[in-house]
Amino acid sequence: MIKGLIKEADKWQPYLSERLGQGLRFLQSTDLAALAKGKHAIDGELVFASVDEYETKPRGEKQGETHDLYIDIQCVAKGREWIGVSALTPVLPIADDRRPEQDLIFYERVEEETAVLLQPGEFVVLFPWEVHCPGCQVEQAETVKKIVVKVKV
Repeated sequence: MIKGLIKEADKWQPYLSERLGQGLRFLQSTDLAALAKGKHAIDGELVFASVDEYETKPRGEKQGETHDLYIDIQCVAKGREWIGVSALTPVLPIADDRRPEQDLIFYERVEEETAVLLQPGEFVVLFPWEVHCPGCQVEQAETVKKIVVKVKV
């Protein structure tokens, strides 16, 4: 996992792949608050952004997830949320396997989870070996506008 400020994403460029760099440059150069809901092409299916709005929920109502084919760069344009992050281990029981149609696996439980606060102006990079549980409420439910840049591994 990598966490940083979008306005300082240039500092990360020398250490990232070209596609991860494309994703961060997109976040830096785009008016995220004005970005319409839906899918936005950056580099075809290699790098694209998905924009959504939703209400955060208590952690107990959310499931951890992973993706095999894409790295996530997640940021919020409005609102705040906790994202639970933990290591993917072979003992985690799968609750719902939506591969290959959606590149999405949900888990019944996670182990040794760390809570990461995500606020406007910040980003977090989540790799395929990291179980993440996004959309968890901070103090109470709030509306979040979220951009997830998907970067093909």
